[in-house]
Amino acid sequence: MIMNTKQAAVTFSKLPIEKTLIAVDEKDNEYIIDSVMQRKLYTDEENDWCYALKIRKAGGGCIKR
Repeated sequence: MIMNTKQAAVTFSKLPIEKTLIAVDEKDNEYIIDSVMQRKLYTDEENDWCYALKIRKAGGGCIKR
């Protein structure tokens, strides 16, 4: 499981070639990653936030063929 930006950077840096990147849910639906955004966490801390991958639904909800 990737839990922070350092783990993501290390994981991505180990990939051998540049390829398309998609997100996949538990039902194996594939989604386009539209952007990286900041998302506030639901805590009492005003400055408590994380990065989130914003996905985009395509066509019938996913890009799975």
